[in-house]
Amino acid sequence: QLDKSTTVKMNTAVGLDPLKADGKVEVAGVVLNRYAAYYKNLIPTDIQDGVLDVATGYRVAQAKDAFDVKLAGLAISLKTLQLKTRDTNQVFLTIPSLDVRNTAVDLLKQDVTVGEVATAQGTIVVVRSRDGEINLVKLLPRAAAGAATLADAPPARPWTVKATAVSVDQYRIQFTDETPSEPVNVSVEDLKLRAENMTTAED
Repeated sequence: QLDKSTTVKMNTAVGLDPLKADGKVEVAGVVLNRYAAYYKNLIPTDIQDGVLDVATGYRVAQAKDAFDVKLAGLAISLKTLQLKTRDTNQVFLTIPSLDVRNTAVDLLKQDVTVGEVATAQGTIVVVRSRDGEINLVKLLPRAAAGAATLADAPPARPWTVKATAVSVDQYRIQFTDETPSEPVNVSVEDLKLRAENMTTAED
């Protein structure tokens, strides 16, 4: 159940023979930290702040042994996102705005094509503690406990991800090294990144 600040719009056309559904759904104003109970065991960080808007067109059709699900025109907007480490309760990532536009997802083919990713004026805080541990390293996913027993299993089919344009503008990286007797602070300002036509596909 969504809270009162969230709006949902849905338009769907359904066919029965064969079974299929086409439509569009828009969800706006999702205050992320109100749903911590659903995701806190899935990610190693806490969401201090953040509002999510999502809109997409979709098509679901019954295939031979699975449902063929496609998303088109997927748009995601994140505003005022703040993530903090769970152990030290310190904010390490601030993103005033992040937009993903014109994205298509094919679940059957495991293919994602992103039209554009744009974000601006974010801040990343990196801290190396006195014992030499870097705060962001602890956020990386750890190997599953049963990975060794799955070594002989056939590899999962990889997803293919393509991004037409990525834009990172006016970012700031703040680094604090606490290993010296007097901590050292270094800042990188006005960081910009542009990338085009990136893909995980072979060749």
